[in-house]
Amino acid sequence: MKRSWNAPIWIGFLVLVAGLFSYHFLLRFPATRDVPWVSLVAIAVAIPFFAVGLARAFREPQRYRGRIGGTIAAVVALGLTGFFLYATLVGVRQIPASKGAPQVGSRAPDFTLPDQDGNPVTLSRVISESKPAAVVLVFYRGFW
Repeated sequence: MKRSWNAPIWIGFLVLVAGLFSYHFLLRFPATRDVPWVSLVAIAVAIPFFAVGLARAFREPQRYRGRIGGTIAAVVALGLTGFFLYATLVGVRQIPASKGAPQVGSRAPDFTLPDQDGNPVTLSRVISESKPAAVVLVFYRGFW
């Protein structure tokens, strides 16, 4: 008796891998940068495919293939999912403290940066020319 190919296992694996690896390409968009919702949706879609495929493989082994290959794919998918969730939800929030960074209320070190026209602007020159009571420095990480 020829056993049929068990498509749900491999569809689930492809959806999961595509969802996990798409996060790198979706980082440039603000809606997907902070929370990997596209990848989380892909994980949620892939789980039922794996469940159906593995159930078919183990309930009807004479009819469907995938008991060994499906189990290996499910273990690999589980490992990739665990690593992805740890890296994106836990690992990025464990940034070590910067010991040399200025604290709130302390004097900022003098520095020179280009303005929007490319001309150099020095902090000490801005303070000496305009005589402000205080200077607020905003470090924006970009994406504009």
